[in-house]
Order: sequence, then C-alpha cells, then structure tokens
Amino acid sequence: MQVGDIVKHNGDDGWWMMKGKIGVLIELLGISDPREGQWMVHWCDNDTPPYYRGLSYFPEHLEVLNANR
Repeated sequence: MQVGDIVKHNGDDGWWMMKGKIGVLIELLGISDPREGQWMVHWCDNDTPPYYRGLSYFPEHLEVLNANR
C-alpha cells in the first residue's frame, strides 16, 4: 500500500456502513510501515457520512484495487 492507491473497504469488524466504499489513500499516519500504520483515505462515494470521512483506517480493512506504481 502506498499513497495514491485506489482501495475498497471490506466492511469487517463492525464497519458494515463502509463496506464496498471506494477511496484513494492520501496519508499514512503514525508509522513508516504501511502494513502497521493507519491510513487517511479520500472517499469517492458521495454518500459516505462526514464522520467516516475524518477517520483513519487499518490496512486489514482495505483492499488495494489499483496500485499506483
């Protein structure tokens, strides 16, 4: 995972409201290892509530759809 990757939320661990939402990784928070830090995501779906737009997400909840390489 890296900044610019397109991701889809898998909805695991009680995040059912985010399941299937598509976004772009914009920043890795807290740690330099992308497998352990949390990601800020710019969500592309207009119906994503503002509360969920401001949260950071663990890598295990995100599936990379199109790696920006």
